[in-house]
Formats: sequence, structure tokens, C-alpha cells
Amino acid sequence: MKNLFLIIFVLFLIQLINAQNEAKTYIASDSSKYEGEFKDNKRNGLGIYTYSDGTQYFGEFKNGKFNGKGILIFIDGTKNVGEFKDDQFDGHGTITYPDGSKIDGEFKDGEFIK
Repeated sequence: MKNLFLIIFVLFLIQLINAQNEAKTYIASDSSKYEGEFKDNKRNGLGIYTYSDGTQYFGEFKNGKFNGKGILIFIDGTKNVGEFKDDQFDGHGTITYPDGSKIDGEFKDGEFIK
């Protein structure tokens, strides 16, 4: 069920980004790529950030950083679904590992606290 939510959420984000007049694409010199909304030349609003290694973040940005609800998918298949603050997993969320094991709860600065 959560995988279905993940797929629906990602498709929803892509549609929102494509529908926005302010949506742009930026490719950095290290081959990382951002597709989404900008404000004052910073990632702001909904977007997709792809690291040069293939890791992807789908979600909300504020002042150029992951802030708000999002999904971070690492190249090994690990998924962080939940809340982010200043590029860190922060707030309620779930980490799902490739073997299917999960950690669900509260995170602070990327660390599980309860």
C-alpha cells in the first residue's frame, strides 16, 4: 500500500511541476539535475532533484533545500518517505530498506529519535 502511495505521490508531483509556468530545469556541472519551481533563483516549491549518482528527491523545496514533505530514493533502493528540513530527514517519516525492513517514527537532523 505504501508503495502505491509512493508511485501516486511521484506521479502527482511530476504533473504539478509540468503544469507550473515557473517550472524550469537546471543541470549542474557535476551532472546533478533539478526540475521544478524556482523563487529568487533558488529551488522553491515542488521539484525533483537527481544527484549525479542517481539518488533522487521528489518533494517540496524552500530556499534551495529539501523542506516539507518528500521522498528520497537512494540508488540501493532505500526510500525515505516523510518530512524534511534543511536537506535532512526531520519529523515523521518511514525508511524502507531494500530487504523490506522499515523504521517508522520521528527523525531529527536525519537521525531516528523515536
